[in-house]
Amino acid sequence: MSEVINPTAPLSVGAGESAAPQAIDLSGKRLEDLPRYFEPYGDYLLVQPLPPEEITKGGIILVEKNVEPPAISVLVAKGPDAGRYEEGDWLSHAPFVGQHLQLGATKFLVFREEEVLGRLVERERP
Repeated sequence: MSEVINPTAPLSVGAGESAAPQAIDLSGKRLEDLPRYFEPYGDYLLVQPLPPEEITKGGIILVEKNVEPPAISVLVAKGPDAGRYEEGDWLSHAPFVGQHLQLGATKFLVFREEEVLGRLVERERP
């Protein structure tokens, strides 16, 4: 089992050792399992995009490079100045907004709260 690194602990460097961080195998890990995590600052949001449709309504299978990125994401974490949305909200945004971030096999987007076009809410059924 690999050692979990405390991101707030000072690095101890002995004689002839380097202070460079050691590589960590992130394959197959979930965000909760990682020794480090991403904490957004200010009004930035960390979202996980919904997977794109890979098959059209007509049954055509799309290659990944031809698929438009999804414009709907689930809010994973928010900075201290972002107050409008709650974790777990489904947010609509422009398809090519934000900075891409990959932790392990999971892809995320980071962008400002002002980039959100709206929140998807469940409609009450009559």
